[in-house]
Amino acid sequence: MKQRQFQRLIKQHLLKDLPGFDVQGSLLYEKDFDYLLKGICFDSSGYNKTYFTGWVFVQPLYLPSDHLFFNFGDRFGSLSGGGDGWWDMEGRDEKSVMWEVYDRISTEGLPFLRKFSGPKDFTGKRFDELGFMSEEPFQVQIKASSLFLIGEFKKGVKEVEALEALMEKIDKEDNSRDHMKPHVMALRKAVDAGPDAVKKQLDEWTEYTIENLKLKKCTT
Repeated sequence: MKQRQFQRLIKQHLLKDLPGFDVQGSLLYEKDFDYLLKGICFDSSGYNKTYFTGWVFVQPLYLPSDHLFFNFGDRFGSLSGGGDGWWDMEGRDEKSVMWEVYDRISTEGLPFLRKFSGPKDFTGKRFDELGFMSEEPFQVQIKASSLFLIGEFKKGVKEVEALEALMEKIDKEDNSRDHMKPHVMALRKAVDAGPDAVKKQLDEWTEYTIENLKLKKCTT
């Protein structure tokens, strides 16, 4: 199914029972967000266009991005070990299918999303539970940035130093992380200027990501 089809299904069958959520294409998300995007993104099977599933995820918006990524979350079913998380629209009543989807959102999706309240969740045990990898630069950048946002400047600086060392090591082996270099350099420049400059940089990246993902913030 295409994004506009998902958007129609979400608007028609889900939004009325999920106050505080909004829709952008195939993305159902909590609109009262600050630094974290919490949502469910629906996706069709590559083998059968009538099959679809949903990814429940949390995305730190202060990592500058022009796309969604599902590293911190999982697919329905896999999320809780609760069985198959796929639906087939072919030959079925649309309302019945979406009721099943809503049930999965209520029993699997919302409990997962409610575990996260802010950047602090990407600094310690919760981040480890999500599968934090100290050898993955973008995750180290998220940890450093999260520490800065919760006021742990010295700890954040140590993570930036670890990030720089990791990028230097990777650069000797391949260039697969070259796209991150401008961000790492910008973060270092902000760190050298002090906490206020870091906060300003992270806020700018957050707004950049919000704009690129075309998200609408709650205004009430």
